[in-house]
Amino acid sequence: MKVQNSVTFEEVAKAASSMLTQGITPSVRGVIAVTGGKTETVSMYLRDFFDKRNAEVIKMADELGSTAIAKLLASEVQNVVDRKTAQLQGIIKEQKEQLNEVIELLNDKEKDCEHRVELAEAKMTQSINEANEKINSAKERADNFEEQANQAKLEANEKTKKAQNAIEANQSKCDLLVSNAKSEANALIQAANKHSDKAEAESISLREQVKSLSIEQAKREIEQDQYKHMQEMHNNMMNDLAFEKTNNVKLQAQCKSKNADIARLTGELNEAKTDSKQLTTLQGQLIEVQKQQAQTQHALTQSERERESLTLALRSQK
Repeated sequence: MKVQNSVTFEEVAKAASSMLTQGITPSVRGVIAVTGGKTETVSMYLRDFFDKRNAEVIKMADELGSTAIAKLLASEVQNVVDRKTAQLQGIIKEQKEQLNEVIELLNDKEKDCEHRVELAEAKMTQSINEANEKINSAKERADNFEEQANQAKLEANEKTKKAQNAIEANQSKCDLLVSNAKSEANALIQAANKHSDKAEAESISLREQVKSLSIEQAKREIEQDQYKHMQEMHNNMMNDLAFEKTNNVKLQAQCKSKNADIARLTGELNEAKTDSKQLTTLQGQLIEVQKQQAQTQHALTQSERERESLTLALRSQK
């Protein structure tokens, strides 16, 4: 676990993408275990990462369609893109490490060139010192011997010229070595930059290929699902048509049965009409009987009242 007070969004996003690639749902604790940092900061960055990722999934789902299958496919495509992005980031990291290694080698060569320049300067200084010593010796001899002084001066001048020529030759050689080292360093840096740009271009191309392949596959699966759905609808419609035909046959049979019932009921209706005429006569007779029953009831009521009156009269006499 990293021990640090601050963490960047890129670190949180990289850790969350790695967890998704491994099939692990990113959490604040899990990300903190990898990146460190404060809980509030990691939580904010993780929320931003999910918002950004969900926005990309929704955008891709809109391109594929608005069904739940499209959303699942968009999420799976995003997971594939995340895995490929993680792989490409690993490749880019390796390229950067190689670039750093090349830069370190260039630094080592530059140090070697500087060391060679220092050695050349030391040799040049040593040559100058030796020349100065010889000049001083010649001057000492010149003080003692005038004739030998002129000759010594000539020799000193010749040696000085040789020393200067040697210095100029060494200086030219050093400049040439430095120039060659710089040219080689620039060539290596340019090659490394081209290699890095090529890796970036290849990563972008691979990412686009992954997206296009995933989208084509998703469209193909959606078309297959739609074909299956249409096939199921066709089968259901054929089943419904067969069911309707069966119901039609049943209804025709029921219609025949109803017609027979109507004929029977018509006969019964005619019989009922005949019976209704007899019923009218019987109803007249019933009314007469009811009138007689009412008269009998009235008479019975009067008899009850007379009985109660007589009972009261008898009680009063006792």
